[in-house]
Amino acid sequence: MTRPAGFVAGVALAVVVTVSWGVGAGTSPTRQTAEPVAAAVVDLELVQQGLEEWAFRDAKRKERAQGLQDELYTLAQDLKVKQENANTLPKGESRRNAVMKILELQSNLKFKKELYQQLIDIEQGDLIRKMYDKIVAAASDVAEEEGFDLVLVDDRKISSPDEATQQQVTAVLMQRRVLYASSRVDITDRLIAKMNNEFAAESAGNGGS
Repeated sequence: MTRPAGFVAGVALAVVVTVSWGVGAGTSPTRQTAEPVAAAVVDLELVQQGLEEWAFRDAKRKERAQGLQDELYTLAQDLKVKQENANTLPKGESRRNAVMKILELQSNLKFKKELYQQLIDIEQGDLIRKMYDKIVAAASDVAEEEGFDLVLVDDRKISSPDEATQQQVTAVLMQRRVLYASSRVDITDRLIAKMNNEFAAESAGNGGS
């Protein structure tokens, strides 16, 4: 069977490259073998669940958020009462004034709802950012203490979704970075213990605040 010209040319080129590499390999200097890298993994989800400082600060955040929600509820109830009272007024200037006041309250309530929700979201984002920075710093300390060169986020929990398209499955699996890690290199528990001890010491020094 006659081979296409492109196929023959490709094989010839491959042979030339292979021979050239083989000749050069014998004369090239010996390369130093790279030193092995000690890597560790951390499960961020478990860290979040196990950190006492995160739970403490999140409880404070929720308490402040609940205070804002309570204020909105009070304003909404006050608005409801004024609407009911306005409906009992006879048509005239008094009713018009009451309706204008209701419209003002409605506008104020809508503004505060949007503002407070934004404040709640920002505070939650600040908490996540600050705790993440502390986790990174603590992971660096543990790595230096135990001789690890690299610390990765343990994403082995990511699995392919059922009954999904090729594109969906590929998109999910491409997010995964750690294919295998033994329990020896999982420093999650040690990281949690270190950060909880540091938070306890800090809280004791600040009088538990």
